[in-house]
Amino acid sequence: MTDSITALWAQQHTDAAPLDAEALALADTRFRRRIRRRDTIEYVAGLLASGVFVNTAVRTPDWGVRIACAAIILGALIVLYNLWRRRPAAHDAALGAPSLAFHRARSSHTT
Repeated sequence: MTDSITALWAQQHTDAAPLDAEALALADTRFRRRIRRRDTIEYVAGLLASGVFVNTAVRTPDWGVRIACAAIILGALIVLYNLWRRRPAAHDAALGAPSLAFHRARSSHTT
């Protein structure tokens, strides 16, 4: 293997076609649908688990178990809150724009 990385890079084909804006929008829609489905499953699972631990905390006479159940419920609620807070925003208007404009638009939203 005597070729350097620079030489290999220079020999690469540059005939890659630019991505279509409609294809990007469709892929973004599918990705967001997948995220919504995953988040819904997480919300339902977190609420069911919290319900089970509330039931356990109410029925048990042991205060140690009650405190542990309360800690688990608090942790599940924190996870659900962070999942809600960090969800993706609405569709990006700059999705079909050139990459520099897209990154500038994304950085202006995050600051």
